[in-house]
Amino acid sequence: MSTASAISLVVPGCDIERSRTFYEAASGVVAREEQHGKRPRHYWFRLDTAILELYSRGEREIGVLRFGLRVTDLTATLARADRSGDKVMRTASGEGAAVLEDRYCGPPDNFL
Repeated sequence: MSTASAISLVVPGCDIERSRTFYEAASGVVAREEQHGKRPRHYWFRLDTAILELYSRGEREIGVLRFGLRVTDLTATLARADRSGDKVMRTASGEGAAVLEDRYCGPPDNFL
């Protein structure tokens, strides 16, 4: 059975300017600004072996959290994700990593 060995990516939807300031102060790491083609502008930090990417809450679904895990058996992990209906965003087979979307994370629909 495949097991996760480390979190490699966390991507919350947030107020990116306030969150950038918070994470820079908390970690001592300066964020890098990035934009991939026409996709939304965002900030990212490398924290040890993990990446934290901050996207604007207005440009992403607020109830979605993307995360990456390093796993021992990528094929088995992707098969389990497929059976459970999870959305696989991308994989890096040479690194044994996949990025999944947790559609159940975030406030309830009636949250103000």
